Amino acid sequence: MSDTEKKAPSLEEIELRAYEIYLKRGDADGVALEDWLAAERELLASRQIELSDPTFPSVKPAVAPY
Repeated sequence: MSDTEKKAPSLEEIELRAYEIYLKRGDADGVALEDWLAAERELLASRQIELSDPTFPSVKPAVAPY
């Protein structure tokens, strides 16, 4: 992959980051969707992907595993 191409995060990467956020918050339940979306935003930002780019494949949040 060239420097100009950016890869969208996989569901597994988002899941892992969401779980890390969950643990950092102290295992508090009830905000799985917020953790998932925060993880997705962080990973996208770290790859410098523009969410407004119409060619960017949308990654729909799945039900978080916890």
